[in-house]
Amino acid sequence: MRTLIRQLHDSGESEELQFDAFTRDLRAEIDEDEQYLHDNGFQGHTEVRIDEHAATTRILRTSSVALMVVHEIYTNIFKHADSAQPYEVSIAISADGIRMDARNTIVAEGQVVEYGGSGLQSLATVIRELGGTLEGSAEGAQWHTKAFVPLQEAE
Repeated sequence: MRTLIRQLHDSGESEELQFDAFTRDLRAEIDEDEQYLHDNGFQGHTEVRIDEHAATTRILRTSSVALMVVHEIYTNIFKHADSAQPYEVSIAISADGIRMDARNTIVAEGQVVEYGGSGLQSLATVIRELGGTLEGSAEGAQWHTKAFVPLQEAE
């Protein structure tokens, strides 16, 4: 919610300042979520790459969706990953969109934190309507989440 309020407040700023606000919010979300995971015994890291041309793209319309996906990725790691095995999250921002890739080892059956269960599905619908993709799949004992959120201007 705090991110959405900030974005509404920042909507009168230049494109470059809006992009800076988004990347600041993104890094704050990552830091907060990773700290929570590490405080609960998880190990892993997140890599963020920002293309030098990305800052020229206006992202007001889709930035909040991208931040929700980032948060959901970390939530799912907490709920479903084996804390003894490292997780990996990669986020790449380019002029056309934001790509997110997360991998973690699935925790043994019976140790999963049970609540919710429709976060990725709900976000996948929203992202498809924006022209992006969100997929989650199990590959043996590994869970893999891939998302692409296109950057779009506010209308």
